[in-house]
Amino acid sequence: MILSPFKKNNIARCFTGTGLMEQGWIVGFFLISFILHAIYAIKCLGYYHPDEHYRILEFATVKLPFSSASVQDLPWEFQARMRPSLQPYLVVALAKILYHFNIYTPFNTVVIFQLSAALAGWWVNFCLYIRVSRRLTDINIRLVLAYLLSLFNLLFTFLLFVYDQSL
Repeated sequence: MILSPFKKNNIARCFTGTGLMEQGWIVGFFLISFILHAIYAIKCLGYYHPDEHYRILEFATVKLPFSSASVQDLPWEFQARMRPSLQPYLVVALAKILYHFNIYTPFNTVVIFQLSAALAGWWVNFCLYIRVSRRLTDINIRLVLAYLLSLFNLLFTFLLFVYDQSL
């Protein structure tokens, strides 16, 4: 089931009992968080772990019809089927779409995949805020919750950015 904060007027209920100023702060937290997530996903120069390339992109490249890679070039984990296949298949689907529109490059594929992962993380935090805030009566606790959830992913994202720049 996909979490939808828009179902049954959930957003209106999470703002019940809040003033216009508090609503502005909450929307501002999540808007800034959304923008920072998108900027980092696009500007990210490095990677967190080599498996991002060697176990996702490398496996996906073999499945692309316009690629020259072969199954014999893959590590033993491919033949043993010990790696999950969801992410490589998502990358394959994305690459085929980009290829269809004649904008495929490995760089575009990675950037769009990173952007979708970052925004999915932001969306989960936003939905969690909508769900939890409906049960909270104190506006100060709602503001703290909005602040923490809107910036939760960004803490790790910022640490990865620092890690990227220190390489």
